Amino acid sequence: MAGKLNLTNLLVLLLSLSLTSSINALLAPRQTININTWITNQTPISKAGILANIGPNGSKDGGAASGVVIAGPSTSNPDYL
Repeated sequence: MAGKLNLTNLLVLLLSLSLTSSINALLAPRQTININTWITNQTPISKAGILANIGPNGSKDGGAASGVVIAGPSTSNPDYL
């Protein structure tokens, strides 16, 4: 009977593989990025997000008056507008 793959053995094998994969992911070195590279990449994204929240022409301003900056475009959980 040794070597037979029954349901219990299969479940133990799958759990073992899953745990091994999870442990390997935790122990793997993290990717790093140079802070200057990150700032260069993030700056246009952040600027566009801020400008989108300024009325009356921002794409996410929710109808805010000219020059009004909204906290965010969310209307539920929490409702910023």
